[in-house]
Amino acid sequence: MTVAKRNKRVKPDPELVKLADSLLANYQKPEDLIGENGLLKQLTKMLVERALETEMSEHLGHGKSEAVTNATGNTRNGHSAKTLQGEFGELPLDIPRDRQGAFEPKLVGRHQTRWSGFDDRIISLYARGLSVREIQGHLEEMYGTRCRPRSSRP
Repeated sequence: MTVAKRNKRVKPDPELVKLADSLLANYQKPEDLIGENGLLKQLTKMLVERALETEMSEHLGHGKSEAVTNATGNTRNGHSAKTLQGEFGELPLDIPRDRQGAFEPKLVGRHQTRWSGFDDRIISLYARGLSVREIQGHLEEMYGTRCRPRSSRP
């Protein structure tokens, strides 16, 4: 008989533990963490938008409110609204823009509307025999999002 070795538990970074403790100071029920306006959704939004701002700084070669250092003179030009569908429901994001329209975000692509893996889960539900209506009901129940099938007709 083979006994599987249990992996040692990796200790988290003490700074991250302090941050998590401070974020969970007002935690009372699961909805505070995973609800529609829960901490996970707020953190996801904040981290994604901060990462996109970092990508923009890399693209332009200078930070926000710093002198323009690129040869083309390209600068920031506000934000565009985008809503992503994912495991957490809908996530509204503000995507930074540049004046020349050359910024191609890596984290959230230009025409991306879903987090990767979401479509694969829908296909697997269909493959398991669920009808389109059952999948719609499942999505509404699990993620709080309503959807309707797109017509394939022009």
